Amino acid sequence: MELTTWNPEQLERSRFVRFRTAYTFERLVDLARDKPYRILDFGCGEGHSVQPMLDIFPNARVVGADISGGALSTFVTHFGKNSRVTVVPMDNPVELDRIDGPFDIIHMNAVFEHLLPDERKKVMPDLWRKLAINGYFVITETPWRWFPIETHTTSLPLVNYLPDRLALMAARYRHGKTMTWDEALRGGVRGGTVAEIMSSLGAASGRVRHVRSLEPDARDMLEIWWHGECRRTRQKAFAYQMLVWLRRLTGVVVSPWINIVLQKVE
Repeated sequence: MELTTWNPEQLERSRFVRFRTAYTFERLVDLARDKPYRILDFGCGEGHSVQPMLDIFPNARVVGADISGGALSTFVTHFGKNSRVTVVPMDNPVELDRIDGPFDIIHMNAVFEHLLPDERKKVMPDLWRKLAINGYFVITETPWRWFPIETHTTSLPLVNYLPDRLALMAARYRHGKTMTWDEALRGGVRGGTVAEIMSSLGAASGRVRHVRSLEPDARDMLEIWWHGECRRTRQKAFAYQMLVWLRRLTGVVVSPWINIVLQKVE
């Protein structure tokens, strides 16, 4: 994909998402690389995740779906002439009628946290039904609901433990006094949890397999967060070391983000 038309912010975002997408797929999506898979990038935005998936699966076709006309315009600029890529504009996040399954892979990067609670109950089961048996549901870059720092909307400590009214005050401190609670939720202020994501699928018992990696750099969510991060800073390195010590002392795995892969089994 030609990147010369991207502004510096888009380039940095693309570099980060491409790295994380490739890292996650290479370690957690166990599919032969040469098959003609169908992949849905739900909430594709400007398309930062698409090129790594095209590279990993050279015979796959990718459908990008999003509600943002501006983002899709950029998406089309970069992929509109690619015969392996189809774009599906959406009127709202819960209407999936234009998206025809089944898909071998469904990918959601930095999307789940922006769905309102009622939308999650509608969208996730619909997507799960569009996933083929033995297919993979890849969910990345979703802030963990109980991390000590609310990393998405406010970047403030302890907000995740505050009641909604006080969490809204923190969001308004960052984004203006007129922000509503729904706007804060749309912005991702409450993130998500692994249990919530899995239960939101509405899948029958035993039909969801949480994929684990045997690779030492992807053995749990903490390692997946850190080793899938190409924008490392001293602050992130310090946080990682503290969380490693917490895991060593208590056995509890804490990660700023949820990056998981779920497989649909018979």
